[in-house]
Amino acid sequence: MISKMHQCYFEKLERGTVGIELYVNNICQYKCPFCFVRAWRQPKAFISKDRLHYLFDVFKTIPKIHLVILGGEPTLYPYLQEILLLPYPKTLISNGHKDLGQYQYVKTDFQIGRASCRERV
Repeated sequence: MISKMHQCYFEKLERGTVGIELYVNNICQYKCPFCFVRAWRQPKAFISKDRLHYLFDVFKTIPKIHLVILGGEPTLYPYLQEILLLPYPKTLISNGHKDLGQYQYVKTDFQIGRASCRERV
């Protein structure tokens, strides 16, 4: 089921395209009280490389997909580059803490917290 928060990305998809939200981790460097993930309240976790490659195989069985990559903070995910190299349209949702210049080939949307939330974990 697509979250209401990210439904806007999928409403504009071409007919027949499957929208997939890929939560790669629950790790974040901020403690924003309004964050829907609340990563700082959970044990740190991320999708293993084996699980990621299993998902890649599943993706190959779907004719047209659009990936929305999120997490906690997806730029902290160690295998993000592998996902970004996939030949599918994708959206990366980030809090903007990291220079995303190296990810210029991805449509990038930012969810940037207020300065008061940027308390380091």
